[in-house]
Amino acid sequence: MAKKRGVTVFLDPADIKFLKKKNSETGRSLSTLIREAVKSWIRMEKTK
Repeated sequence: MAKKRGVTVFLDPADIKFLKKKNSETGRSLSTLIREAVKSWIRMEKTK
């Protein structure tokens, strides 16, 4: 089984506002949105 690793993500207020807006549009939880954002960011960093 894959071990889940905790990641601390620091967001500025503008990011939080954006995520809350996305959250109300899509109805997904904030943690899911943050997890997806982090995953896509990691993918972008890897392709550099």
